[in-house]
Amino acid sequence: MPPGLDAAEAVSLVLNYVTAYQMLHRSAKVRPGQRALIHGAAGGVGSALLQLGRLAGLEMYGTCSSRGASAVSDLGAIPIDYQQLDFVKEIRRLTTPGA
Repeated sequence: MPPGLDAAEAVSLVLNYVTAYQMLHRSAKVRPGQRALIHGAAGGVGSALLQLGRLAGLEMYGTCSSRGASAVSDLGAIPIDYQQLDFVKEIRRLTTPGA
C-alpha cells in the first residue's frame, strides 16, 4: 500500500473489482463466448464487470441511463437505456436471429 493512503481508501480501490470477479468467476463460472446482461453497467461494480467480462471473452449488454451509454459502449458492451426501453424486449430483439 502506498504511504499516506488510508486503509479504507485502499480497500475501496479494489472492492468493485473483487466483487465483480467473484460474481463472474466464482458464482456464474463464465466461459468465453457466453452472453451477460449487466445491470447498472455504468456504475462502479458494473464497469468492473464490463472490464473483467471483456477479458473473459463475454458478449455483454449493459443497462444504463442515456448519460452512461458511451461509457458502457467504450467498455465493450451494448448499452440498453433502461429509462427508454424494456430491457427484456431489447435483449430478445438483439439476441434472437431474425427478430
